[in-house]
Formats: sequence, C-alpha cells, structure tokens
Amino acid sequence: MEKYQDLFEEAVERTRKHGLHPPDVSYDPALKITSEFREQFPYRAQEVIIGLRPQELLQCPLIHSLLLETIKDMLKTEVFFTLGWVWQEDDGKAATMSRIDDDWISEALKSGPATPPHAWLTLPSMEIIDLSIVSHLAITNKKPESMGGVLMCHPDEFSNNLHHVPMLVGDDFLRRTGMLREIMTLH
Repeated sequence: MEKYQDLFEEAVERTRKHGLHPPDVSYDPALKITSEFREQFPYRAQEVIIGLRPQELLQCPLIHSLLLETIKDMLKTEVFFTLGWVWQEDDGKAATMSRIDDDWISEALKSGPATPPHAWLTLPSMEIIDLSIVSHLAITNKKPESMGGVLMCHPDEFSNNLHHVPMLVGDDFLRRTGMLREIMTLH
C-alpha cells in the first residue's frame, strides 16, 4: 500500500495536469491534531454549521469548505482541501465509495460533476480530518450510533482498513465546476 504522502503528492501533480491550481504545499512531519483540539473542535464546528439542514451536513465538499478556516485557525497551520475517494476492505472484499479517476475529473470539468466527489482536509503532517465519512459509513452499515463522528488521524496509521485516495488538492475544481458558488449560496 502506498503511503498517503506519496498519493497526496500525486494528487497535487494531477491537479496541475488538469489545468487547475493547487495551493503551495509544504510538509511538516510534526503531528498537529492534539487532544485539546479533539475536545474543542465539536464546539467550534457547531458555531459554523448551526442552521444547516441534515442533508447539507452530509455534503462532503460543503461541510469541509465551511470548516476549513476554523480548523486552520484552531491548529495554526495550513489546511489543504482534498478531493478523492475512499475504499474499505471488509472480509477480503473491497467496497469503494465515490471512486473518481482522471476521466471523471475531465468530464466533470467540462459539464460539472454528476455527483459531488468525496472531500476531506489534509494537514501538512499528512494527518486528515474527514467530517463526513463516519456518518456515511453509519448510514451504509446501519449503525446510527456512529452518526456525526469525525475521523482525525494519519491515514498510514488506520487500523480499520479504510483507505483515502486523494485525487485533487485545493478548491479550484469546486470553483471551475460551479460547486463552490453552490456551497456559498447554501451558507
């Protein structure tokens, strides 16, 4: 299995290859997510997302776009908006969620995405914050007690066979496809 940073670096290059502008990325191996952040984040997030309808809370690009600056402020570090897909191994079988590839990206840039891609946030340490995958899995696996959970860790250290595959970095894809305008209209 490739390391997340290798996949992330490929995503930065793929972003450029598709004529999009990724942010300047710097890497820092020092972990950023602390127990204090984990404790305080739900309260700060609530201040931002209050008033959103339940269906809006499940829209990955929306929720991550809205909370990016809050997380950046709390952690005092860069935060990179990341689009991609997730797959999970379960009993030797791979279940893919919202897989996207170069063809999907090219088509979406021409005519807009048929469905929004999965989104999460990546820190310079390559830790990720995924605000929607736990709820997505709770719905898929019929485990309502997991709704609202947030995944915060380094993806190379996952123990649950969940794999995030970054495909694009930055919000330029959202701008070019009109999704960012839709997100700002909702908020």
